[in-house]
Amino acid sequence: MRRSDLFAPLGIYLLWTIGTYLLEGRINLLQEPTPAGRTIYILVTNIIIGTVIALWILGSRVRSGALNEKQIGAQPAKRTVAVSLVAVMLGFGFFLLQKPVSLNPLVVWNVFSQVLPVTIAEVVVC
Repeated sequence: MRRSDLFAPLGIYLLWTIGTYLLEGRINLLQEPTPAGRTIYILVTNIIIGTVIALWILGSRVRSGALNEKQIGAQPAKRTVAVSLVAVMLGFGFFLLQKPVSLNPLVVWNVFSQVLPVTIAEVVVC
């Protein structure tokens, strides 16, 4: 096992955690949200660091042979699509069970656009 096999995942986790702290926690973004602040947080911390860079590192480990698809939990495309559809339906069902204040499509889209990138980053990084 190479050192980078251990340090790359730890490094991306640390970078993602620091990004979350600096762009969300330190400035209390969720208590005092601004559109620009939320957009920068989502783009930088969750999409760029937590998804793109993390998947790039994971892909490089698979291409180098250090990991294989089974070790990272990859499934056939049909199963991934089916499970994703079930997850979306269950998630929206739980959302409705919480009796949201508004079902305005713009409000629902705002919630979705905030939660989805964070969740993807959490799954990929962790």
